[in-house]
Amino acid sequence: MRWWWALALVLGCSDHAEPRPQAERPASTREHELESESEVDEVESEPTPTPTPPPATGPAITVHFAWPAPATAEVHVDSEHDFGGDVHVAASYHYHLSVQRDETGYRIERSGMTLESHAGSERLRLGNVLVEDVTQHSGDLHLFADGTHITPLGGFDPIEASARSVLSEGGIDGPLADAILALGASGWEPINVVDYDDMVHEWNGRSFVLGVIQPADAIGGAEATRIMSRASAPCDEPAPTPMCVELVRTEQAEQGSDHIEHVYTLLAEPDTLRPHRFQHESRTDSETAHVHYAETLTTTFRWQ
Repeated sequence: MRWWWALALVLGCSDHAEPRPQAERPASTREHELESESEVDEVESEPTPTPTPPPATGPAITVHFAWPAPATAEVHVDSEHDFGGDVHVAASYHYHLSVQRDETGYRIERSGMTLESHAGSERLRLGNVLVEDVTQHSGDLHLFADGTHITPLGGFDPIEASARSVLSEGGIDGPLADAILALGASGWEPINVVDYDDMVHEWNGRSFVLGVIQPADAIGGAEATRIMSRASAPCDEPAPTPMCVELVRTEQAEQGSDHIEHVYTLLAEPDTLRPHRFQHESRTDSETAHVHYAETLTTTFRWQ
């Protein structure tokens, strides 16, 4: 999938990657030629150890994409970034999600993005994070009924308006905001749809037995696996609530002394793949480039 993004993010790469069947997220806009901050120092914290999977047990469960519609959800996003050298950026957001059926699939509308909190003393890094987060979670989408193709609708203009508002809430205006938004406009489309690739296309139609690790396709020399880590878990709290499965994809790549790792965790209803919680954790450690970077993005859906 995208094990090479984190390295591109901290090295300032602006090239786009070769897409999967769905649109791929390009190299992040957070570290581009605008970067005027000091070099990243080494992170002192150790990577979070990968949890031991549960023992294999139970019948096979096949997950299917068939979101109920019409439906609405209130969505909360937490975005945390560790650039090393005690440089951190964090933000949390709230927005409204609406799902409607049409002749060929689903129309997904995401609106009302608001910034609930933010932290980070380096304004350029904070601004880049805010714009990329808003780009990833704003605007309308069209998703085919079989989950195989997703397209942004409406262009970048409404996303830019939302991002400019969030930047202002974060204390970033004027020429710096203009420059960050210009960079965001250069590669917004893959970022706009990437979560739905990971939540729908990655899992639709696959069968799992609890605790059984499956090999998965990966590119660029990475190794990847899939596993169903929980077969019957409450989707929400408090109970009563529908029951969900927890699906985890892990990717790792080694290049000399460089290490990149991604973990994608989805809590979803197995009969519909309707998400309740989606988390993407990534870490890049590159001794050759003096880069040590980690991020966690968590999206929680409260369906109405």
